[in-house]
Amino acid sequence: MKRVIGCSLILWWGSCMWIQALPEVDHPNRMYYQEDRVSLVEALKELETHYGQTLVFTYEDVSTFQVRMTEWKPTIEQTLDSLLADLPLTYIRKQNHIVIRKKQHKPDIQSLGVSSIKKKAEGITGQIINKQQQAIEAAFVCLVDSAKSQPVSQAITDAEGRFSFPRSHGNLCLSVTCLGYKPYLSSVFNAEEEHELPVIVLEEESQVLEKVVVIGEKIQPVLEQKPGKLVFNVENSINAQGSNAFDVLKQLPGISIQEESKTISLNGRSSILILLNGKPTYMQQAEIVDLLKSTSSANIKQIEVMSNASAQYDAAGSGGILNIVLKKRKDAGFQMMLNIGAAYWFNPKQNLETVFNYSTGKWNIYGNYSHNFGHSNLYYGSERKQSGKLFDSQSTDTDKRNTVAATLGADCQLAEHHTVGVQGTGNFVFGPGSIYTHTDVYDDYMRSHLLYSLASESQYEHQKAARYNFNFNYTYELPDERTFTFDADYGWFDGNSRIYQPNTYYSPTGELDSVGNYRSLGGRDIRLYALSTHYKETAGPGEILGGMKFSNVSSRNTYQYFQVLPQEDVLDTDISNDFSYLESILAAYLLYDFHLGEKWNANVGLRAEYTHSDAHLMPVTGSTNEESHVRRDYVDLFPSAGITFRPDDKQCWSLSYGRRIDRPVYSDLNPIEQALDGLSTWKGNPFLKPQKTSRISLQYQYDQTSVEVSYSHTTDYQVQVTDTLGSDKIVMEPRNLGKQSYWGISVSQALRLLPRWNLTLSGNAYYLDNQMEFDVQRHYQRKRWAGNFSLQTSFPLCWGIRSEVLGVYLTKRLGGSTEVMNPTGFVDIGFQKKFCQGKAAVKLSLSDVFWSNHWGDGINYFGGFESINYGYGESRMFRLNFTYTFGGSEKRKEKHLNIDSELNRF
Repeated sequence: MKRVIGCSLILWWGSCMWIQALPEVDHPNRMYYQEDRVSLVEALKELETHYGQTLVFTYEDVSTFQVRMTEWKPTIEQTLDSLLADLPLTYIRKQNHIVIRKKQHKPDIQSLGVSSIKKKAEGITGQIINKQQQAIEAAFVCLVDSAKSQPVSQAITDAEGRFSFPRSHGNLCLSVTCLGYKPYLSSVFNAEEEHELPVIVLEEESQVLEKVVVIGEKIQPVLEQKPGKLVFNVENSINAQGSNAFDVLKQLPGISIQEESKTISLNGRSSILILLNGKPTYMQQAEIVDLLKSTSSANIKQIEVMSNASAQYDAAGSGGILNIVLKKRKDAGFQMMLNIGAAYWFNPKQNLETVFNYSTGKWNIYGNYSHNFGHSNLYYGSERKQSGKLFDSQSTDTDKRNTVAATLGADCQLAEHHTVGVQGTGNFVFGPGSIYTHTDVYDDYMRSHLLYSLASESQYEHQKAARYNFNFNYTYELPDERTFTFDADYGWFDGNSRIYQPNTYYSPTGELDSVGNYRSLGGRDIRLYALSTHYKETAGPGEILGGMKFSNVSSRNTYQYFQVLPQEDVLDTDISNDFSYLESILAAYLLYDFHLGEKWNANVGLRAEYTHSDAHLMPVTGSTNEESHVRRDYVDLFPSAGITFRPDDKQCWSLSYGRRIDRPVYSDLNPIEQALDGLSTWKGNPFLKPQKTSRISLQYQYDQTSVEVSYSHTTDYQVQVTDTLGSDKIVMEPRNLGKQSYWGISVSQALRLLPRWNLTLSGNAYYLDNQMEFDVQRHYQRKRWAGNFSLQTSFPLCWGIRSEVLGVYLTKRLGGSTEVMNPTGFVDIGFQKKFCQGKAAVKLSLSDVFWSNHWGDGINYFGGFESINYGYGESRMFRLNFTYTFGGSEKRKEKHLNIDSELNRF
C-alpha cells in the first residue's frame, strides 16, 4: 500500500508538471479572455486568480467601468497596460501588491488657485506622511460614519500623499491602512465644520500588514501554519465539500479516527478537546461524533489545531485542541449560498446545505440548514487468542441514520459601543441500523477443531440523538482597545435507543444449538448551563486578558436490559440501572501578553479551576447491586507561559509551556456491565481519576517553513482497556493505567511552485512511552516511534478547472494501551469549475482512491492474550456538488474595505 500511495502522488505531481510545462501553441483551444464586455471588478478578479497577484483598489474607482478582455499576456503588468489603456486609471507596485487608482491630472496654472479653493470648499481633503516627512503614496483611506460604524467613502492617496472626499454630513472619522505602516484611526470630527484635515503621520511597522484591502478571489492555501496553530481552510478545499465535520477531520495532518470506538487521536494522543467557535461542547465522545456528523462541511470556515493553548482556553485537551470555526457572515445586504450534492460507492447519499445572511444598519440576521441522508457501512473483526482457544469474528455494521442541523441567530448594535447577539442551534441524528457478527470458536490456535459458532445481531430498531443549544452574548468595546464580553449558554441533549439482540449458537456441524434473545432500552438526558465573562485592556507594553466561567452539566442515563421470551420481556434487574452524573466547574484566568522591545514578545498566565462531581448509581427494584455515590471536589492550577523572538520579518522563534487536564466522560463512570454480544461486554469505572499533562514546545518559523519540537508527560494515564473475562469472554473498561511520555517533532512546508499552484507538505514524528499497570501482577511497557505525513496540493488545469490532491500516510503506531496499529493512508482527488462570474461552482471528488484507509488494522497483546484486528469502512466515495451564491452586491463593496478591527473599536 505504501508503494501504491507513493507512486500515485508521484504520478499526480508529474502530471501537474507536464501540464504546466506544455508549450503554448496557437490553436482554437488557447485560453483567451471573454470577448463580451464585463465589469472591471470581474476582470481584475480574473487577473488576480490567473497570475496569483494581490490587487488593491477602491470600489468607487473601478465599479463604473466596463472592459473588453483580450488574451493573457506574459506578465500581469502587460495585461494591466492593455486593460487600463483607455481608462482614467493607472497602477503602481507597492511591495508585493499592485495598487490601482485614478490617474492624476495636473490642473491648468491659471486656474490652479481657483480649483484648489473650490475643492477645499466642497469636500474633505488631507495628506498622509511618515515620520521622515515623506509623502506616503497608495495608502488606503476610508471615511467612516462613527455612529453607525459604516463606511461612507474610500480613497487612495496620490504621489503627494493627498486624498479627497466629496462633501458629507454628520460625525465622521478616518481609517488609514498602508503596507509597512501601522493602522491609523482618527478622532471623530464634524464633516460640516472640517474640510482640510490636519496632516496624518503614520508609524512604520516592522511586519507587513495582514489587513490589506485585497480583491476577494486570491488563491488561499488549504493548510496554513501559523504561530501556535495549524489552520485548515475548509471553505477552500475541494475534497471537503459535500461531507461533514467528522469526515473533514480525517483530512487534517496527524489525525486518526477509530470508527468503531469513535475515538479521535492527534499524533497518537486521544485526549482531544473539540471546540465550536472557541466554546467547548460539554458532550461525551460518542455524542461529539454524532454532532460532527450532523455538521455540514459547507458551514465550516476553518479548523484550527492548537497543540499548546494558553490559560485563556479551557484546561481540558492534553492531546491538543481542535477549534471548528463555523461561517458567520456580516457583509452588508442579503447573501445566500445553496449547495446540493450526491455521493455513491456502496450506498447512495444526498446532501443539502443552505446558508443565508442579511445585514442592514445595526442588525445582522443569519442562519443555515443542512442535511445528509443515506446509509454507510463499516466492516471490522478480530482473530483473538485466549486461554488456548481461537475466536474468529467478522462484523458488518450498517448505519442508516440521517442527520439534520439548523442555526438561526441575530446580532444587534444597541449603541456606539454595545452589541448583543442571540443564537439557537439544533443538531439531530435519527434512524435505524444493524450490526451482524459471526464468531467461530476453535479449541486451539491451529483451527483444527471447531467448538461452536455464534451469530450475534444488534438490530437498532430506534435511534435518536438531538442537541439543542441557545446562546446570548454581549460585547462592550471602547476605542482604547478595552473589551468586555459576556456569554450565557443553555444546552440540552436528548438521546434514546431500542436495540434487539438475538444470539444464536450453532454446533460444529452447523446445527442449531441454542438461542438467546435480548432487548435493551437506553436513554440519555444531558442539561448544560454555562456563564462566562472575558475582559481585555491595554496595560503598559502589552495587554491584560482575564475572565471567569461557571459551567454545570447534569447527565442522566437510563438502561433497561430484557430477556425476550415468547410470553413477555423479562427485565434483568442486575444489569439494568439508572446512572446520573453532576459536574460543576468554576474557573478563572489571568493572562498578560506584552512586548519586550521591538523583537521580543512574552505572555504569562494562570488558570484556576474548582471541580465538583457526583456520580450516582441507582439500581432498579429487585437488583442485587447496591446504590453508590462517588463524589469529588478538587482545585487545580494550570500555568501557561510563552516567549516569542522575531529577528526579522520572516523568522520567528516561540517557546511555550502549558498544563492541562482530562476529566472522565460521564458514561465511563457507570460500573454496570452492558453486553455487546454473547462474548464481549463493556463497563465503566466509577473510580476513574482525571489525567494531567504538562507540555513544553519550541517552534521555529521561517517564511512558509515551520518546525516544532515538543515534550509532554501525563500522569494517571487514562485509556480504554480490553481485558479477559473468564476463558471465553472479554470486557472493555476505562482505567487509569500509569504514565505516558511523549517526544515529537513536526515539520510543515508551504510552497508556491507556480503562480496558481500551491503545495503544502506536513510531517510528524513522535515517540510514545506508555508505562502501565493493569493490576498488581501485570505491568507492561509499550514504546515506539511513529509518524504521519501529508501532502496537499491544488493547481489549475485547462478550461478553468482547478484540481486538488490530498495524500495522507500513517506509519505503524501505538494505540490506546497495548495495541500496535498497522500503517494506513489514503489519497483524495477533487476538481472544481466556477462559472456565472464565480457565483456558481461544480465540484467532483473521489475520496480514498485506492480504498486503503483501514482504521482498525492492528494487534493487541499482553500476557497470554492476543488479538489481531481489522477495520475499514465506506471511505471511498464519489461526490458531486453544485454550489450557487445569491446576492452579494453590497458584500463586495465592504469586502474590499476589510477594516473590521478598526471599525470595531467604535
